[in-house]
Amino acid sequence: MKKTGIALLGVGSVGTGVCELLASNNIMPKRAGVKIDIVAACARNVRRARRRLGGTKVPVYADWRQAIAAPGCDIVVELMGGLDDALACAREVLGQGKPLVTANKALLATHGAELLELARARGAGIHYEAAVAGCIPAIRTVRDALAGDQIIAATGILNGTCNYIMTQMAQQNRNFDEALALASELGYAEAEPSLDIDGWDAAHKTAILAWLACGLPLGMEKMTVQGIRGATLADRDCAAEFGYVVKLLAQVKDHGRRGIETQVGPGLIAQDHPLAAVNDNLNGLLLDTKYAGELLLVGAGAGALPTASAVVADIIEAVREGPPPLSFGGKAVAKHCGRINSGSQAYLRVSVIDAKGVLASISRILAAAGMSIEAIFQQESHSGEEVDVAILLHELEWKDLLQAMRKIARLKQVTQPPTAMPIVIPHRSKQ
Repeated sequence: MKKTGIALLGVGSVGTGVCELLASNNIMPKRAGVKIDIVAACARNVRRARRRLGGTKVPVYADWRQAIAAPGCDIVVELMGGLDDALACAREVLGQGKPLVTANKALLATHGAELLELARARGAGIHYEAAVAGCIPAIRTVRDALAGDQIIAATGILNGTCNYIMTQMAQQNRNFDEALALASELGYAEAEPSLDIDGWDAAHKTAILAWLACGLPLGMEKMTVQGIRGATLADRDCAAEFGYVVKLLAQVKDHGRRGIETQVGPGLIAQDHPLAAVNDNLNGLLLDTKYAGELLLVGAGAGALPTASAVVADIIEAVREGPPPLSFGGKAVAKHCGRINSGSQAYLRVSVIDAKGVLASISRILAAAGMSIEAIFQQESHSGEEVDVAILLHELEWKDLLQAMRKIARLKQVTQPPTAMPIVIPHRSKQ
């Protein structure tokens, strides 16, 4: 049985999960043919890290440089998070030709191109399954299982915090602030949740998927990102009237010669689609391929032990196989085309004062922009009261909708800026 020593950088929830998994899993060494030992660790709070390591004799350092220099360190596992220290560490480890296992999606999304080039030059490997969707084998499926196929689109629920909030709003009638507070209480949301609820955590994962699936350069500059901050029960109710649910969705679409579209934001999914049933803090990834058809992967996108299982799988991969293959030879082969949503239906909600002629005014603006209405839902109201009007629109160009929304917002009966979301997965009869 092959033995390998790791330096564990970060002994937080996931790092502790890695320790627990390695200590308790008696089957894994036999199945994998690998015995993994922690030879050094690094943590900001050294005393607490020693307790979490279960009283072992593993040396714990406050400086990651000491940990990676420890005798017997074959592989470095970076679970520190953040960018500055993580980037310096990754450069040092790969520069030494050592394999790097990381769950740091922000590091890969922003500095991945540099690190992959360094890894290739030094003959090292970067293993990052845990960086996207926790224990779901999203990376291996896209990189390996579908290597002979063409991925046309990827649609994902990639942030468990947002998915839990949207589920609470949809099923328990909680408003956004109440759902966020509960997510924080249960440990699904960080004390400062902006990275999650503003969409950036999902965006980092989307950048990695777009690179692997389509050869898009790693980076965040051209991606459209919108979170769920301020999500309303009104959209939940109106979407449900049309048979849809609202989710925070990550999307990668291959438009051929026009380029690759990437975006993160709220969108509608038909209630009868399996992805709509991915609730609470679960993640889901729907892959639409040219030859294999649709594949749906569902599982825990976060959590100590689920994420730790992906980390340990990466360690085993590093020992067994060496550097993993790179997408498209590691080079970018596609261009970004910005936000298109071309040919997609859309949902539009307008808050208005119920008055004669307001629907006609909205309809005229939409018609002038070349858009046609499929269905309209208006809540019961009395004349002079504020009411929500929800509209389903046939296939359109998103830029035309945005222009029409600006005109609608100027109507004297409109009380708030209109809200629009793409219908990402329509009812089966419309596909």
